[in-house]
Amino acid sequence: MKVRLTMGVMAVLLGAILIGQLRAGFDRQNRSLAVNSISHRISAPAKRPPASPLGKKLGLSGPDIIVSRLDSITKYGTIGSITGYAASTTCCNLGDMEAEWFDTGPNANKHPLIGQNIYRYLNGRMEHIGMSWLKHAFCAFDQNDLTNCAVCQTSGSCDTLGIGCSDTYTTAHNASQTSLGPRSEVNSSTGVYPYPYVLNWNQSGNSIFKRLQIDISDLDPTPNAGARYFLEVNYLTTDEPAWGNQYNNAAYRECFVGTFTTSGYNLTYGAPPTQPQKTAIHAWQDIDPSVTLVEVDVPGDGRFIVGYRITDNGDDTWHYEYGIYNLNSDLSARSVSLAAPSCLSMTNIGFHDVAYHSGEPYSGADWTGVVAGDLLTWSTDTFATDPNANALRWNTLYNFRFDADAPPGLGSLTLGMFKPGPITSVLVPVMIPDPGICAADIAGGDNVINVTDLLLLLAEWGNPDSPADISGSGVCPDGTVNVTDLLTLLAAWGVCP
Repeated sequence: MKVRLTMGVMAVLLGAILIGQLRAGFDRQNRSLAVNSISHRISAPAKRPPASPLGKKLGLSGPDIIVSRLDSITKYGTIGSITGYAASTTCCNLGDMEAEWFDTGPNANKHPLIGQNIYRYLNGRMEHIGMSWLKHAFCAFDQNDLTNCAVCQTSGSCDTLGIGCSDTYTTAHNASQTSLGPRSEVNSSTGVYPYPYVLNWNQSGNSIFKRLQIDISDLDPTPNAGARYFLEVNYLTTDEPAWGNQYNNAAYRECFVGTFTTSGYNLTYGAPPTQPQKTAIHAWQDIDPSVTLVEVDVPGDGRFIVGYRITDNGDDTWHYEYGIYNLNSDLSARSVSLAAPSCLSMTNIGFHDVAYHSGEPYSGADWTGVVAGDLLTWSTDTFATDPNANALRWNTLYNFRFDADAPPGLGSLTLGMFKPGPITSVLVPVMIPDPGICAADIAGGDNVINVTDLLLLLAEWGNPDSPADISGSGVCPDGTVNVTDLLTLLAAWGVCP
Protein backbone atom coordinates (compact mmCIF):
# COMPACT_ATOMS: atom_id res chain seq x y z
CA MET A 1 0.00 0.00 0.00
CA LYS A 2 1.09 3.60 -0.56
CA VAL A 3 1.38 6.16 2.20
CA ARG A 4 0.68 9.84 1.48
CA LEU A 5 2.81 11.96 3.76
CA THR A 6 0.97 15.23 4.53
CA MET A 7 2.69 18.17 6.20
CA GLY A 8 1.04 17.19 9.49
CA VAL A 9 2.23 13.61 9.23
CA MET A 10 5.70 14.82 8.29
CA ALA A 11 5.79 17.02 11.37
CA VAL A 12 4.74 14.10 13.54
CA LEU A 13 7.37 11.89 11.94
CA LEU A 14 10.09 14.48 12.36
CA GLY A 15 9.12 14.86 16.00
CA ALA A 16 9.08 11.12 16.43
CA ILE A 17 12.48 10.79 14.78
CA LEU A 18 13.92 13.45 17.06
CA ILE A 19 12.44 11.74 20.12
CA GLY A 20 13.69 8.40 18.84
CA GLN A 21 17.20 9.78 18.34
CA LEU A 22 17.28 11.27 21.82
CA ARG A 23 15.82 8.15 23.39
CA ALA A 24 18.12 5.86 21.44
CA GLY A 25 21.16 7.87 22.44
CA PHE A 26 20.08 7.80 26.06
CA ASP A 27 19.27 4.08 25.95
CA ARG A 28 22.56 3.21 24.27
CA GLN A 29 24.50 5.32 26.74
CA ASN A 30 22.75 3.60 29.66
CA ARG A 31 23.28 0.20 28.07
CA SER A 32 26.95 0.97 27.51
CA LEU A 33 27.38 2.16 31.07
CA ALA A 34 25.54 -0.86 32.44
CA VAL A 35 27.53 -3.36 30.40
CA ASN A 36 30.78 -1.57 31.23
CA SER A 37 30.01 -1.64 34.93
CA ILE A 38 29.33 -5.38 34.74
CA SER A 39 32.44 -6.14 32.71
CA HIS A 40 34.74 -4.35 35.10
CA ARG A 41 33.03 -5.11 38.37
CA ILE A 42 35.70 -7.66 39.14
CA SER A 43 39.04 -7.05 37.51
CA ALA A 44 40.98 -8.04 40.64
CA PRO A 45 39.78 -8.65 44.17
CA ALA A 46 40.44 -5.87 46.65
CA LYS A 47 43.38 -6.39 48.96
CA ARG A 48 41.07 -6.10 51.92
CA PRO A 49 37.25 -6.07 51.98
CA PRO A 50 35.48 -2.99 53.41
CA ALA A 51 35.48 -2.82 57.18
CA SER A 52 32.50 -4.42 58.91
CA PRO A 53 30.36 -2.42 61.38
CA LEU A 54 32.27 -4.16 64.17
CA GLY A 55 35.59 -3.19 62.62
CA LYS A 56 34.54 0.43 62.18
CA LYS A 57 33.35 0.58 65.78
CA LEU A 58 36.60 -0.80 67.19
CA GLY A 59 38.90 0.79 64.63
CA LEU A 60 40.20 -2.64 63.63
CA SER A 61 39.99 -4.79 60.51
CA GLY A 62 40.04 -8.14 62.37
CA PRO A 63 41.80 -11.37 61.38
CA ASP A 64 42.24 -11.82 57.63
CA ILE A 65 43.51 -15.17 56.32
CA ILE A 66 44.70 -15.48 52.73
CA VAL A 67 46.39 -18.33 50.85
CA SER A 68 49.84 -17.01 50.01
CA ARG A 69 51.59 -19.98 48.38
CA LEU A 70 50.86 -23.29 46.67
CA ASP A 71 54.20 -25.05 46.31
CA SER A 72 53.82 -28.76 45.57
CA ILE A 73 51.39 -31.52 44.54
CA THR A 74 51.69 -35.21 45.45
CA LYS A 75 49.96 -38.12 43.74
CA TYR A 76 48.76 -40.81 46.15
CA GLY A 77 47.51 -43.59 43.88
CA THR A 78 44.71 -44.67 41.58
CA ILE A 79 41.60 -46.74 42.24
CA GLY A 80 39.74 -47.67 39.05
CA SER A 81 39.76 -44.52 36.91
CA ILE A 82 40.22 -42.07 39.82
CA THR A 83 43.56 -40.72 41.08
CA GLY A 84 44.03 -39.09 44.49
CA TYR A 85 46.17 -36.00 45.05
CA ALA A 86 47.00 -33.43 47.71
CA ALA A 87 48.56 -29.96 47.54
CA SER A 88 50.71 -28.15 50.05
CA THR A 89 49.32 -24.83 51.31
CA THR A 90 50.74 -21.77 53.02
CA CYS A 91 48.43 -19.14 54.43
CA CYS A 92 49.07 -15.91 56.27
CA ASN A 93 47.18 -13.47 58.45
CA LEU A 94 46.96 -10.04 56.81
CA GLY A 95 44.69 -8.72 59.55
CA ASP A 96 45.40 -6.68 62.64
CA MET A 97 44.15 -9.34 65.07
CA GLU A 98 45.30 -12.89 65.78
CA ALA A 99 43.31 -15.60 63.96
CA GLU A 100 41.59 -18.52 65.71
CA TRP A 101 43.30 -21.93 65.38
CA PHE A 102 41.74 -23.92 68.25
CA ASP A 103 41.45 -27.70 67.77
CA THR A 104 41.16 -28.85 71.40
CA GLY A 105 39.14 -27.88 74.46
CA PRO A 106 35.79 -26.05 74.53
CA ASN A 107 36.63 -24.10 71.34
CA ALA A 108 37.86 -27.09 69.36
CA ASN A 109 35.63 -26.21 66.39
CA LYS A 110 37.30 -22.84 65.85
CA HIS A 111 40.07 -23.57 63.37
CA PRO A 112 40.27 -23.14 59.58
CA LEU A 113 39.10 -25.79 57.12
CA ILE A 114 41.12 -26.23 53.93
CA GLY A 115 39.39 -27.29 50.71
CA GLN A 116 41.25 -28.29 47.54
CA ASN A 117 39.76 -28.14 44.03
CA ILE A 118 40.99 -28.55 40.47
CA TYR A 119 39.59 -27.02 37.28
CA ARG A 120 40.11 -27.54 33.57
CA TYR A 121 40.06 -24.74 30.98
CA LEU A 122 39.24 -26.12 27.54
CA ASN A 123 37.38 -24.74 24.50
CA GLY A 124 36.61 -21.49 26.28
CA ARG A 125 35.13 -23.22 29.34
CA MET A 126 36.34 -23.40 32.93
CA GLU A 127 34.99 -26.57 34.54
CA HIS A 128 35.34 -27.98 38.04
CA ILE A 129 36.70 -31.52 37.69
CA GLY A 130 37.81 -32.54 41.19
CA MET A 131 37.50 -31.78 44.90
CA SER A 132 38.78 -32.97 48.26
CA TRP A 133 37.32 -33.24 51.72
CA LEU A 134 38.31 -30.52 54.19
CA LYS A 135 41.61 -30.52 56.05
CA HIS A 136 41.09 -29.51 59.69
CA ALA A 137 43.91 -27.16 60.62
CA PHE A 138 45.84 -27.62 63.86
CA CYS A 139 48.51 -25.79 65.86
CA ALA A 140 49.34 -22.58 64.00
CA PHE A 141 53.08 -22.17 63.42
CA ASP A 142 53.98 -18.50 63.47
CA GLN A 143 56.33 -18.43 60.49
CA ASN A 144 57.92 -15.33 59.02
CA ASP A 145 57.27 -15.80 55.29
CA LEU A 146 57.09 -12.50 53.41
CA THR A 147 55.64 -14.00 50.19
CA ASN A 148 52.36 -12.10 49.87
CA CYS A 149 52.42 -11.56 53.63
CA ALA A 150 54.00 -9.32 56.29
CA VAL A 151 56.47 -9.37 59.17
CA CYS A 152 55.29 -11.94 61.73
CA GLN A 153 54.22 -10.80 65.19
CA THR A 154 54.36 -14.14 67.02
CA SER A 155 51.29 -15.02 69.05
CA GLY A 156 53.13 -17.48 71.27
CA SER A 157 50.32 -20.04 71.08
CA CYS A 158 49.33 -22.95 68.84
CA ASP A 159 45.73 -21.78 69.19
CA THR A 160 46.12 -18.52 67.25
CA LEU A 161 48.01 -17.34 64.16
CA GLY A 162 49.85 -14.13 64.86
CA ILE A 163 49.47 -10.87 62.95
CA GLY A 164 51.45 -11.03 59.70
CA CYS A 165 52.42 -14.65 60.38
CA SER A 166 52.32 -17.63 58.00
CA ASP A 167 51.40 -21.28 58.52
CA THR A 168 52.25 -24.17 56.17
CA TYR A 169 50.69 -27.60 55.65
CA THR A 170 52.64 -30.05 53.51
CA THR A 171 51.02 -32.37 51.00
CA ALA A 172 51.27 -35.12 53.63
CA HIS A 173 49.35 -32.95 56.11
CA ASN A 174 46.63 -32.13 53.59
CA ALA A 175 46.41 -35.78 52.52
CA SER A 176 46.09 -37.10 56.08
CA GLN A 177 42.77 -38.93 55.86
CA THR A 178 42.04 -38.99 59.59
CA SER A 179 42.02 -35.20 59.67
CA LEU A 180 39.90 -34.73 56.52
CA GLY A 181 36.27 -33.93 57.34
CA PRO A 182 33.14 -33.63 55.16
CA ARG A 183 31.89 -30.48 53.49
CA SER A 184 28.31 -31.47 54.26
CA GLU A 185 28.53 -30.60 57.97
CA VAL A 186 29.73 -27.01 57.46
CA ASN A 187 27.75 -23.77 57.44
CA SER A 188 29.85 -21.87 54.92
CA SER A 189 28.26 -18.51 55.69
CA THR A 190 28.97 -18.51 59.44
CA GLY A 191 31.94 -20.90 59.52
CA VAL A 192 30.20 -23.10 62.10
CA TYR A 193 30.77 -26.88 62.05
CA PRO A 194 30.91 -29.75 64.58
CA TYR A 195 34.24 -30.99 65.85
CA PRO A 196 34.90 -33.82 66.07
CA TYR A 197 33.19 -33.98 62.70
CA VAL A 198 30.59 -36.77 62.46
CA LEU A 199 30.76 -38.45 59.04
CA ASN A 200 33.69 -40.89 58.78
CA TRP A 201 35.33 -39.41 61.86
CA ASN A 202 39.02 -40.30 62.13
CA GLN A 203 38.70 -42.86 59.34
CA SER A 204 41.26 -43.66 56.69
CA GLY A 205 40.86 -45.77 53.57
CA ASN A 206 42.34 -46.51 50.17
CA SER A 207 44.70 -44.17 48.33
CA ILE A 208 41.98 -41.83 47.06
CA PHE A 209 39.67 -41.78 50.12
CA LYS A 210 38.74 -38.18 51.05
CA ARG A 211 41.61 -36.77 48.96
CA LEU A 212 41.48 -34.50 45.90
CA GLN A 213 40.04 -36.88 43.31
CA ILE A 214 40.41 -36.50 39.53
CA ASP A 215 39.21 -38.88 36.83
CA ILE A 216 42.07 -39.96 34.55
CA SER A 217 39.96 -39.11 31.48
CA ASP A 218 39.85 -35.46 32.54
CA LEU A 219 43.66 -35.27 32.42
CA ASP A 220 44.33 -37.46 29.37
CA PRO A 221 46.16 -35.17 26.87
CA THR A 222 44.60 -36.83 23.83
CA PRO A 223 40.92 -35.90 24.32
CA ASN A 224 41.95 -32.76 26.24
CA ALA A 225 44.38 -31.28 23.74
CA GLY A 226 45.03 -27.63 24.57
CA ALA A 227 43.60 -27.91 28.09
CA ARG A 228 44.99 -25.88 30.99
CA TYR A 229 44.57 -26.85 34.64
CA PHE A 230 44.24 -24.75 37.77
CA LEU A 231 44.48 -25.93 41.36
CA GLU A 232 42.52 -23.84 43.87
CA VAL A 233 42.67 -23.83 47.66
CA ASN A 234 40.11 -22.14 49.89
CA TYR A 235 40.35 -21.62 53.66
CA LEU A 236 37.03 -21.45 55.49
CA THR A 237 37.46 -19.64 58.83
CA THR A 238 35.33 -19.28 61.94
CA ASP A 239 36.29 -15.77 63.05
CA GLU A 240 36.36 -13.75 59.80
CA PRO A 241 32.60 -13.51 59.05
CA ALA A 242 32.10 -11.11 61.96
CA TRP A 243 34.63 -8.78 60.34
CA GLY A 244 33.58 -9.18 56.71
CA ASN A 245 36.94 -10.69 55.73
CA GLN A 246 35.71 -14.07 54.46
CA TYR A 247 35.73 -13.25 50.74
CA ASN A 248 39.46 -13.34 49.93
CA ASN A 249 40.47 -16.73 51.36
CA ALA A 250 41.10 -18.55 48.08
CA ALA A 251 44.08 -18.74 45.73
CA TYR A 252 44.82 -20.58 42.52
CA ARG A 253 47.89 -21.71 40.63
CA GLU A 254 48.22 -23.23 37.17
CA CYS A 255 49.44 -26.82 37.15
CA PHE A 256 50.60 -29.08 34.36
CA VAL A 257 49.93 -32.70 33.45
CA GLY A 258 53.14 -34.73 33.40
CA THR A 259 53.99 -38.36 32.81
CA PHE A 260 51.60 -41.25 33.29
CA THR A 261 53.08 -43.53 35.97
CA THR A 262 51.61 -46.15 38.32
CA SER A 263 48.18 -45.76 36.71
CA GLY A 264 47.89 -42.01 37.08
CA TYR A 265 49.17 -38.68 35.74
CA ASN A 266 51.70 -36.66 37.70
CA LEU A 267 50.80 -33.00 38.31
CA THR A 268 53.35 -30.24 38.79
CA TYR A 269 53.41 -26.46 38.99
CA GLY A 270 55.20 -24.35 36.41
CA ALA A 271 56.73 -20.89 36.55
CA PRO A 272 53.53 -18.86 37.07
CA PRO A 273 53.29 -18.12 40.80
CA THR A 274 50.33 -18.51 43.14
CA GLN A 275 47.56 -15.99 42.55
CA PRO A 276 46.40 -15.02 46.08
CA GLN A 277 42.91 -13.74 46.86
CA LYS A 278 41.55 -15.19 43.62
CA THR A 279 39.39 -18.23 42.89
CA ALA A 280 39.68 -20.40 39.79
CA ILE A 281 36.79 -18.55 38.16
CA HIS A 282 39.07 -15.50 38.24
CA ALA A 283 41.59 -17.59 36.31
CA TRP A 284 38.94 -17.95 33.59
CA GLN A 285 38.88 -14.17 33.18
CA ASP A 286 42.63 -13.78 33.68
CA ILE A 287 43.41 -15.98 30.66
CA ASP A 288 40.38 -14.91 28.59
CA PRO A 289 39.52 -11.18 28.66
CA SER A 290 36.20 -11.86 26.90
CA VAL A 291 34.93 -13.42 30.15
CA THR A 292 32.83 -11.20 32.40
CA LEU A 293 32.52 -11.80 36.14
CA VAL A 294 29.75 -10.54 38.41
CA GLU A 295 29.73 -10.75 42.20
CA VAL A 296 26.37 -11.63 43.77
CA ASP A 297 25.99 -11.22 47.53
CA VAL A 298 22.96 -12.92 49.07
CA PRO A 299 21.78 -10.71 51.97
CA GLY A 300 22.61 -12.31 55.30
CA ASP A 301 24.27 -15.29 53.63
CA GLY A 302 27.24 -15.46 51.26
CA ARG A 303 28.60 -14.76 47.79
CA PHE A 304 28.27 -16.25 44.33
CA ILE A 305 30.49 -15.25 41.40
CA VAL A 306 28.84 -15.55 38.00
CA GLY A 307 31.04 -15.67 34.91
CA TYR A 308 29.96 -15.72 31.29
CA ARG A 309 31.46 -15.82 27.81
CA ILE A 310 29.46 -15.32 24.60
CA THR A 311 30.80 -16.18 21.17
CA ASP A 312 29.47 -15.73 17.65
CA ASN A 313 29.25 -19.14 15.94
CA GLY A 314 29.32 -17.46 12.53
CA ASP A 315 26.04 -19.00 11.35
CA ASP A 316 23.57 -16.51 12.85
CA THR A 317 23.75 -18.30 16.19
CA TRP A 318 25.67 -17.48 19.36
CA HIS A 319 27.08 -19.72 22.08
CA TYR A 320 26.31 -18.74 25.67
CA GLU A 321 28.56 -20.16 28.40
CA TYR A 322 27.89 -19.42 32.08
CA GLY A 323 29.98 -20.59 35.03
CA ILE A 324 28.47 -20.04 38.49
CA TYR A 325 30.78 -20.37 41.48
CA ASN A 326 29.42 -20.57 45.00
CA LEU A 327 32.12 -18.98 47.15
CA ASN A 328 30.47 -19.26 50.56
CA SER A 329 26.67 -19.19 50.32
CA ASP A 330 25.13 -21.67 52.76
CA LEU A 331 21.65 -21.23 51.24
CA SER A 332 23.14 -22.61 48.01
CA ALA A 333 21.33 -22.57 44.65
CA ARG A 334 18.84 -25.04 43.20
CA SER A 335 17.84 -23.32 39.95
CA VAL A 336 19.14 -21.01 37.24
CA SER A 337 16.74 -19.37 34.80
CA LEU A 338 16.76 -16.70 32.09
CA ALA A 339 14.36 -15.33 29.49
CA ALA A 340 13.64 -17.57 26.50
CA PRO A 341 11.02 -15.86 24.29
CA SER A 342 8.97 -18.13 22.05
CA CYS A 343 10.53 -16.63 18.92
CA LEU A 344 13.98 -17.74 20.09
CA SER A 345 15.54 -21.08 19.17
CA MET A 346 17.73 -22.58 21.89
CA THR A 347 19.76 -25.72 21.19
CA ASN A 348 22.68 -27.68 22.64
CA ILE A 349 21.49 -27.00 26.18
CA GLY A 350 24.13 -28.39 28.54
CA PHE A 351 25.27 -28.66 32.15
CA HIS A 352 28.43 -29.69 34.02
CA ASP A 353 29.06 -30.30 37.72
CA VAL A 354 31.69 -31.94 39.93
CA ALA A 355 31.50 -35.30 41.71
CA TYR A 356 31.25 -35.58 45.50
CA HIS A 357 32.82 -38.71 46.97
CA SER A 358 33.98 -40.73 49.98
CA GLY A 359 30.55 -40.90 51.55
CA GLU A 360 29.33 -37.33 51.18
CA PRO A 361 25.52 -37.74 51.09
CA TYR A 362 24.81 -35.44 48.16
CA SER A 363 23.11 -36.59 44.96
CA GLY A 364 25.07 -36.44 41.73
CA ALA A 365 22.04 -36.15 39.42
CA ASP A 366 22.59 -33.61 36.65
CA TRP A 367 20.41 -30.53 36.45
CA THR A 368 18.07 -30.65 33.45
CA GLY A 369 17.67 -27.58 31.23
CA VAL A 370 14.06 -27.05 30.10
CA VAL A 371 12.47 -24.31 27.96
CA ALA A 372 8.93 -23.55 29.14
CA GLY A 373 6.83 -20.48 29.86
CA ASP A 374 9.26 -18.16 28.06
CA LEU A 375 12.07 -19.27 30.40
CA LEU A 376 15.09 -21.55 30.09
CA THR A 377 15.52 -23.17 33.50
CA TRP A 378 18.01 -25.64 34.94
CA SER A 379 17.09 -27.08 38.33
CA THR A 380 17.51 -29.81 40.89
CA ASP A 381 15.06 -31.03 43.54
CA THR A 382 13.84 -28.67 46.24
CA PHE A 383 15.18 -28.91 49.78
CA ALA A 384 11.76 -30.13 50.94
CA THR A 385 11.88 -32.97 48.41
CA ASP A 386 15.49 -33.97 49.08
CA PRO A 387 17.83 -32.12 51.49
CA ASN A 388 20.71 -33.93 49.79
CA ALA A 389 19.78 -32.91 46.24
CA ASN A 390 22.57 -31.79 43.92
CA ALA A 391 22.41 -28.10 44.87
CA LEU A 392 25.18 -25.67 43.92
CA ARG A 393 26.89 -25.63 47.31
CA TRP A 394 29.83 -23.60 48.58
CA ASN A 395 33.28 -23.89 47.04
CA THR A 396 31.95 -25.48 43.83
CA LEU A 397 31.50 -24.34 40.23
CA TYR A 398 28.65 -25.48 37.94
CA ASN A 399 28.39 -24.71 34.21
CA PHE A 400 25.32 -23.88 32.12
CA ARG A 401 25.41 -23.49 28.33
CA PHE A 402 23.37 -23.32 25.13
CA ASP A 403 23.27 -21.93 21.59
CA ALA A 404 20.66 -19.36 20.51
CA ASP A 405 19.72 -17.64 17.26
CA ALA A 406 19.92 -14.15 18.78
CA PRO A 407 22.85 -11.90 19.72
CA PRO A 408 23.48 -10.88 23.34
CA GLY A 409 21.74 -8.00 25.05
CA LEU A 410 21.72 -6.80 28.63
CA GLY A 411 19.38 -8.87 30.81
CA SER A 412 19.51 -11.02 33.91
CA LEU A 413 19.46 -14.56 35.18
CA THR A 414 17.75 -15.69 38.36
CA LEU A 415 19.45 -17.84 40.97
CA GLY A 416 16.86 -19.73 43.00
CA MET A 417 17.99 -20.56 46.53
CA PHE A 418 18.01 -24.15 47.80
CA LYS A 419 17.68 -23.99 51.57
CA PRO A 420 14.64 -22.34 53.20
CA GLY A 421 15.18 -18.76 54.27
CA PRO A 422 14.03 -15.16 53.83
CA ILE A 423 15.86 -14.90 50.50
CA THR A 424 14.35 -17.19 47.86
CA SER A 425 16.15 -15.86 44.76
CA VAL A 426 18.59 -13.24 43.52
CA LEU A 427 18.85 -11.49 40.15
CA VAL A 428 22.21 -11.33 38.37
CA PRO A 429 22.81 -8.74 35.61
CA VAL A 430 24.31 -10.60 32.64
CA MET A 431 24.16 -10.67 28.86
CA ILE A 432 21.48 -13.02 27.49
CA PRO A 433 19.96 -13.67 24.03
CA ASP A 434 17.99 -10.63 22.88
CA PRO A 435 15.92 -11.14 19.72
CA GLY A 436 15.13 -7.42 19.76
CA ILE A 437 18.72 -6.30 19.21
CA CYS A 438 18.86 -4.71 15.73
CA ALA A 439 15.50 -6.24 14.79
CA ALA A 440 14.51 -2.75 13.70
CA ASP A 441 17.11 -2.82 10.92
CA ILE A 442 14.48 -4.07 8.49
CA ALA A 443 15.75 -2.38 5.31
CA GLY A 444 19.13 -3.15 3.86
CA GLY A 445 20.71 -4.96 6.83
CA ASP A 446 23.21 -2.11 7.25
CA ASN A 447 23.15 -2.20 11.08
CA VAL A 448 21.72 1.31 11.15
CA ILE A 449 18.14 2.18 12.06
CA ASN A 450 17.17 5.30 10.13
CA VAL A 451 14.50 6.93 7.93
CA THR A 452 14.69 4.09 5.38
CA ASP A 453 13.64 1.57 8.03
CA LEU A 454 10.95 3.94 9.32
CA LEU A 455 9.39 4.42 5.88
CA LEU A 456 9.38 0.68 5.22
CA LEU A 457 7.66 0.06 8.55
CA LEU A 458 4.99 2.66 7.72
CA ALA A 459 4.50 1.14 4.30
CA GLU A 460 3.87 -2.24 5.98
CA TRP A 461 1.48 -0.80 8.58
CA GLY A 462 -1.24 -3.30 9.53
CA ASN A 463 0.21 -6.12 7.43
CA PRO A 464 0.53 -9.62 8.92
CA ASP A 465 3.62 -11.80 8.41
CA SER A 466 5.84 -8.80 7.69
CA PRO A 467 9.56 -8.26 8.41
CA ALA A 468 8.48 -4.97 9.94
CA ASP A 469 6.64 -6.89 12.68
CA ILE A 470 9.56 -6.58 15.08
CA SER A 471 7.88 -6.56 18.49
CA GLY A 472 4.70 -7.40 20.34
CA SER A 473 3.69 -7.10 23.96
CA GLY A 474 6.99 -8.82 24.78
CA VAL A 475 10.04 -9.03 22.53
CA CYS A 476 8.59 -11.38 19.91
CA PRO A 477 6.46 -10.37 16.88
CA ASP A 478 2.70 -10.27 17.52
CA GLY A 479 1.47 -10.88 13.98
CA THR A 480 0.86 -7.33 12.79
CA VAL A 481 2.76 -4.10 12.19
CA ASN A 482 1.49 -1.52 14.66
CA VAL A 483 2.46 1.18 17.13
CA THR A 484 4.46 -1.28 19.25
CA ASP A 485 6.76 -1.90 16.31
CA LEU A 486 7.03 1.85 15.63
CA LEU A 487 8.05 2.58 19.22
CA THR A 488 10.57 -0.29 19.14
CA LEU A 489 12.12 1.12 15.99
CA LEU A 490 12.32 4.64 17.38
CA ALA A 491 13.91 3.43 20.62
CA ALA A 492 16.63 1.67 18.59
CA TRP A 493 17.31 4.64 16.31
CA GLY A 494 20.92 4.93 15.14
CA VAL A 495 23.77 2.46 14.84
CA CYS A 496 23.09 -1.01 16.28
CA PRO A 497 25.05 -1.75 19.48
